[in-house]
Amino acid sequence: MSIATLPEENTIGITTRLRAERSRYKIHLAELKSGSSFALFKTHTNIPLKREDRPIYLLSCGVGIASFRPLIMQYLNDSNRIDSLHSLYIDSSGEQLFSSLFEQESDPSLTAQYVTDRPAYYQEVNRLAVDTNAFFYIVGSDDFLRETIATLREYGISGEHITIDKHERFRSDFLS
Repeated sequence: MSIATLPEENTIGITTRLRAERSRYKIHLAELKSGSSFALFKTHTNIPLKREDRPIYLLSCGVGIASFRPLIMQYLNDSNRIDSLHSLYIDSSGEQLFSSLFEQESDPSLTAQYVTDRPAYYQEVNRLAVDTNAFFYIVGSDDFLRETIATLREYGISGEHITIDKHERFRSDFLS
């Protein structure tokens, strides 16, 4: 589940994938209508926006891009100490979630790129990975994380430059 809102929005927007086999939680979630109210506990982000005068690349697949919406909103409100923000997103549906966020003509350092499949995605990751000074944020399935991290490591990108949307206790499973 990805939280797609900032605390100051006074609401919590989420996206999640609903597979055929669902947990009890997702069964109940699937029964809700858009705009329904329910209680969520212990919400927080695993991907804080780093401000260290470097470019940031947001790499995502599917509904995972929702985790990046709060970062993009923070960047639009204050881009201080971030050289640029670029989103690379696999979208085979053609819906391009949150595309309006990237249509901000006032900030040319905020860019987005949509690709329709993984081969095109990895071709672009290879191009971005030559920027060894950048931070790479990755959101997606476990396989997507592992494959993307492996690709970045081939270019010498260290774990300190990679941020994933996983709780601290699971990060070493992906980054060690």
